[in-house]
Amino acid sequence: MGISCKDLNEISDVNLMLTKIAKEIDNILHKHLYPRTFLEEGGRVVTSSNDGVILEPLILSMKPNLRILYVLHTPRGEGKAARYESRDLGVSEAIAFARHFQEFLSSDARFDIWFHSEYDQSLLVYDRHNIITCYGNTVDFIDVLVGNKYGEGRVEIPKPHFHFYHEQFDPIAIELLNSHQWVVKDLREEDYQ
Repeated sequence: MGISCKDLNEISDVNLMLTKIAKEIDNILHKHLYPRTFLEEGGRVVTSSNDGVILEPLILSMKPNLRILYVLHTPRGEGKAARYESRDLGVSEAIAFARHFQEFLSSDARFDIWFHSEYDQSLLVYDRHNIITCYGNTVDFIDVLVGNKYGEGRVEIPKPHFHFYHEQFDPIAIELLNSHQWVVKDLREEDYQ
């Protein structure tokens, strides 16, 4: 279920103001915080990020050239619902992008974002639940996670849960769409919520 920031007036937990995902406990919504865990399964590593900080070292472990795919599935007027693909980027350019938009990337659920390495086909998918799924060189990804004090364990999305699309991030969403000359493609069926 999605909640726009206008609905926040009815929510008592002030910590929800900047979160992508909340859980319901005793009919009250609370910001959902994941433990610092990861699980390797089926040739991929699944982890999470409450604040987006782990994204930078994960990207740093990837080989150039990288492409960003910004999957805007729930726009708030900043652009059309679509897949926005960047040109080839160096690792430092992808990190600069992630760093610049870090608060937005970790706090708003209107999109999923992918970082893909053309070199070895590794892929990071940071989704609307603050889950990061890593494909490709899982050994390097696990080394990064362990080096950042993540331990083995399951990452579970709370049920029920709610997504947030924040009005205060609308200008940043516009800035993000203006930050590259994106190749714009229609959403795929799996992109819809």
